[in-house]
Parts: sequence; C-alpha cells; structure tokens
Amino acid sequence: MEETDWDKSRCLSATGTRLTAVELANDQAARRLLSSPEGAGVLSQATAVTSTPYDAIGYPLFLTACYAVFGYEEAPPLVPVQIIQNLINALTAVLLFSIVQLLLDRPPLSLLVSTIYLLHPGITRTASSLTSDTLYSFANALILLCIVLFFKNAPSSRASALAMGITLGIGGVMEPHAAPYLLLFIGVAGLQCFLTRQRIQPYLLVLLGCTLVFSPWLVAFWLIQDNIPVWLGFISLFF
Repeated sequence: MEETDWDKSRCLSATGTRLTAVELANDQAARRLLSSPEGAGVLSQATAVTSTPYDAIGYPLFLTACYAVFGYEEAPPLVPVQIIQNLINALTAVLLFSIVQLLLDRPPLSLLVSTIYLLHPGITRTASSLTSDTLYSFANALILLCIVLFFKNAPSSRASALAMGITLGIGGVMEPHAAPYLLLFIGVAGLQCFLTRQRIQPYLLVLLGCTLVFSPWLVAFWLIQDNIPVWLGFISLFF
C-alpha cells in the first residue's frame, strides 16, 4: 500500500527537491498572500503552471491558513499540511459512504467504496503533496452529498435549507470547476419544483444560501482577474 511521503523525504531523495513546479507555485502564492499588502491580488500569479486561473484560487487560500497557523519562514510546514490533508481524505471517505448509503441503502457496499477511496495509492499520494486534489475531492463529495440529500429528502426546515445552500456555495468556491454541476442541480431541481409544485420554499432557500456565498466571491474574483467580466469568467468554467 502506498504510504504518505512524510516531509516529502522520498521525493527529496529521488529528485533532489521536495517540491514540484505546481507545489512551488502554490507555496509561493500562499507566501505572497501572507506577506503582500495587496492581499488577494496575488492569487493570479499562481496560474502560470495551471490550466486556467480558476485552478489557483481555493488551494492557495487553504495553504495560507495552514502557513498562518504553523509558520512558513524557513520551509513550508509540510508535515502539518499532510496531516490535515489525510484528515480531509478521511472526511471525504465518510461523505462517500453517506452518498452511497443514501442512494443504495447497502452498508457493506458503502463501506467498500469509502475504504477503496481511503486506501487507494493515488489518494494517499496526493495527500502527500501541496496540490489541490485532496481539497477539491472533498469539495466535490460535499456538493454531491448536498444534491443527493435534497432529492432524497428535502430540507425539513428553513434553517436546514439555507445551510444546505451555503454548504453548496462553499463547495463551489473551493472547487470552481464544480459550477456546471451546481447549475445542473439548480435547473433539474427547479424543473422538479415547477412540475410538482412541491419543495418550492426549500429550493428557493437553497438558492439564497448559494447566492450569499457566491456573490462576494464573484465580485472579488472580478477585481482580482484584471477586470475580466464575471459572466465571461463563469462561462469559462465549462471549458
């Protein structure tokens, strides 16, 4: 079984360096966020080695929080970040168990799926690195769980519906490429509410929760990305 490469020691012995180009870009983005008076404006500098600017938003912010807590002056706090990312993987496995259980109501199968995820060598390997895969897998599982929960059992109170919408929004901000799935949910759930005349209020509250989270992020993103129109940036998430 693949083990966590603690402190990237195996990577150092094999390549002579602890960080790859992508990891170094994320590290530098987090450092600039902590040291630059311009704050979030430095996020766009992390996009040089990623496919689109939207890849570079969520994870550097996560690293920034870790660096602020554990320190970063001499070297990135690799071991604390790796511990947190392994814990995030464990939470993702719990989310996957819940999703499969809600869909199929088969505890052994749900346990098998979550166990395979948790023990898969690729999953363990990504938790060793300063890359976004671990965080974004968690965000995708969180979004999927909220969607399944809504269709299986609509929120029973206004507070729970609003909380579900906020959770969907947080997942979408962490993983901007999940926006198409959110749009699909909004369209299908809206059509279902229109045709059945049921669960309209929970649906609207979920939309309100998403909007509360996304609105300031979209405004900030528009300011960060050299005044790229928000609608153009949002459409580009599909490509």
